[in-house]
Amino acid sequence: MLKKLSCLLTVLFFSLISYAQSSAFSGIIYDAGSKSPLAFVSVTVKGTNTGTVTDIDGQFTFGQLPANATLLISYIGYASKEYRVEKTKGPVSFFIERSKEQLETVVISSGENPAHQIIRLVQQNRKRNDPEQQTSFRYNAYTIAALAAGNRFWNMNRNDSAKTKNRQSGQQQPTDQLNRLAEKAKDTAGNSRGALLAKRFKENYLLLTESYTERIFKFPNYSKETVLATKFSGLKNPAFGVTTSNFQPFGFYKDYLVMNNINYVSPITDGSISMYKYRLKETILHEKDTTYIIGFEPQKGKNFTGLKGLMYINSDGYAIENIIASPASEKGMIFTFRLQQKYERVNGNWFPAQLNTTLSQKDLRTDSVMLYWDSRSYITNVQVGAEIAKKGFSDVQLEYHPQAGKQPDSAWTRMRTDTLNEKSKLTYETYELLPPRYKNTIEKVNKAFQVLAIEGIPWGKVDIPFKYIISGINKYESFRIGAGLQTNSLLSKWFSVGGYAGYGIRDQAWKYGGNLQLNIHQRTATSLRFDYSRDIAEPGNVDYFLRNGSVFSNQSLRNFQRSRMDSVELVRINFSTKLSPAVQSDLWLLKENRSPAMYAYEYDDISAGKQFRFFHNTEAGVGIRFAKGESFIRMGRSKVRTKPASTQLLIQLSKGLPGFWKGDLDYTRVVIRFNHKFLFKKLGETSVQLEAGGAWGELPYSYLFNTRATNTGRKLTLYVPNSFQTAGLYEFAADRSASLFLEHNFGNLLFKPDNLSFRPEIILVQSISYGSLRNATAHKFISFTVPEKGLFESGLVIRNLYRRSILSVAYIGIGGGVFYRYGSYALPKTADNWAFKWGFSISF
Repeated sequence: MLKKLSCLLTVLFFSLISYAQSSAFSGIIYDAGSKSPLAFVSVTVKGTNTGTVTDIDGQFTFGQLPANATLLISYIGYASKEYRVEKTKGPVSFFIERSKEQLETVVISSGENPAHQIIRLVQQNRKRNDPEQQTSFRYNAYTIAALAAGNRFWNMNRNDSAKTKNRQSGQQQPTDQLNRLAEKAKDTAGNSRGALLAKRFKENYLLLTESYTERIFKFPNYSKETVLATKFSGLKNPAFGVTTSNFQPFGFYKDYLVMNNINYVSPITDGSISMYKYRLKETILHEKDTTYIIGFEPQKGKNFTGLKGLMYINSDGYAIENIIASPASEKGMIFTFRLQQKYERVNGNWFPAQLNTTLSQKDLRTDSVMLYWDSRSYITNVQVGAEIAKKGFSDVQLEYHPQAGKQPDSAWTRMRTDTLNEKSKLTYETYELLPPRYKNTIEKVNKAFQVLAIEGIPWGKVDIPFKYIISGINKYESFRIGAGLQTNSLLSKWFSVGGYAGYGIRDQAWKYGGNLQLNIHQRTATSLRFDYSRDIAEPGNVDYFLRNGSVFSNQSLRNFQRSRMDSVELVRINFSTKLSPAVQSDLWLLKENRSPAMYAYEYDDISAGKQFRFFHNTEAGVGIRFAKGESFIRMGRSKVRTKPASTQLLIQLSKGLPGFWKGDLDYTRVVIRFNHKFLFKKLGETSVQLEAGGAWGELPYSYLFNTRATNTGRKLTLYVPNSFQTAGLYEFAADRSASLFLEHNFGNLLFKPDNLSFRPEIILVQSISYGSLRNATAHKFISFTVPEKGLFESGLVIRNLYRRSILSVAYIGIGGGVFYRYGSYALPKTADNWAFKWGFSISF
């Protein structure tokens, strides 16, 4: 008994000694060449199952390490390193060298690829581990993003002779960019500060911005992020800022990763094993679980837009612990990226903890980096499953607190996860040294963002909307001289008053109107609006389909071609509200006096025994708009659509009210438009637009449904999507109509030539329309066709037949298309059934 007790005491004694000698240990691991911190480096205690990986900043920590422990540091593509732990007061810096042989560590086993077994388990647990599949969550995020310049940026516009001369003389000549800055950056006293400014910009950052946000989420797709603080170098009160979502998606569990408007197939989507090549490169054992490091890249011969990188999969739930990803092919890309994500357990759930993105802008001529953004986001105060009410959400997914740009330094000290490094501090200080005219230029850029956001020119408490100018550019008016004003929230957030006036050059007629809008509730976008106008309107259109469009949309391209108009005096009362973030409803009552403008038409109402050229119409209507995937950002007083709807459904029901408010017409109209995009992992993207409408009652031509078309009779015109290219603008009409527009874009999946100026995107187009019309003889002095037997058109569009890089910022591409009309409404001359189109595109 005494021997057993003695042994027990001895074991306990040595355990206490070992515990007393153990201590916490932390370190930072860097690339020996670039001195940049390395994320997700494996650090294990030799001879044990204790291990960890570095975070995105290259940092790691062990709570306790026994005395004389040896750390094994290993990272794919780098030489392994051992370190014997010694007592230190702070974090130890480690520098590891890239492996010269670049040999891969691959776990090999007989039978099935072991990585496939792990990937299948990840796929089975995708919903469980996807943070946006949780019932709800909230968190805070601190984001810091720096824009830096590569050597190519500083050497732009230097000619070869100058370079040769400098090399021969052996002198250290300032680059052209620095010379220009040094020459221009003079204060009012004439003292040049250019040398100091140039040196600081080159050694530090060109721009620096920070933000602190709060995000709340409720399943299935309610999301709201509020920017509580934002800071931007050179701006006193920035109207914008950057958040995590500006650089990369939140989480990695969706079927597609959308970066720079490109859909990359996820390496963990269903069916990915047949598309990606996986390799189990390393296994890290921990005390309670295991981390599997798996490399991934597209299989040879597989044609899809994919990624390459490393996944760190934890056996606890087979969740992503860390991930590094970049485009599998960067050929011809002006903007490329490398993203990193680190996840941590929060109450049993894996949740993003750090997100890092490097977004590089390349000079394609030299294949070198000009500019690059380095963004780092740190997520804190995570609460999964928190009680969050739906009433806190709207269609605005990102908004700025009114005081976001005015936070003091003391507040930033609390919000930052760490103190600013020296380069960041010097960047802010450098902007304080800029001459006043440079600061004014930066403020003008800030205001330019506001102009684009409000689609108008701000002028104190009123704005000058672009729509009042652009609406007068068409073939009927040629050009409208005039403009309009609309009060903004600087005058009042509860109401807005506006008006416009203009004179058409070609039709020699004045148009004018005014409105009053009462803003009842901002979150639900509830408003009551009164409009009066004497203007023109194209016959055969559905007004409700046009109300939610932007002046920069494809519809504007069609509007420029309009040549047939009605003169309309309109009075309308409209009530609008959001029933949910995705559903908008409208109720309206309108009275209009309408007549054909500069075209002959008369309607023969047989039942009433009257003939009409002027129509007095009173209409009551209801409209519903469902927009899935659409999101907005609210910056100051502007609300900007940042993401178009992936699915949109518009429904309008309207009724003519004879005898009420002097109305003459008795009718009922129902119209539906449906838009959706389908993504295919190996085939590209298909866009569908379906329009259908029916009208009952005696209706003049102005209230029929014109088939959407763009042929103006010219041999070569601009391509407008979701329209017939071979049919005349007003060739087909009906009171019951259905049209289908299909586009399938293969992108670059079919052709990937070496020539960067020739990057064709093949698009197949199909358009079909049917219609019918009762009492066709009632429409006098006008000619149109009813597509009862079906109007058919097929086409081929090729984008980027030639493209050119503009200042290494974007590609401007020129393309063309050919369309053929066939079926019962093919024209007698074969040549007339063909239409040739051109178009341009912007890509990165």
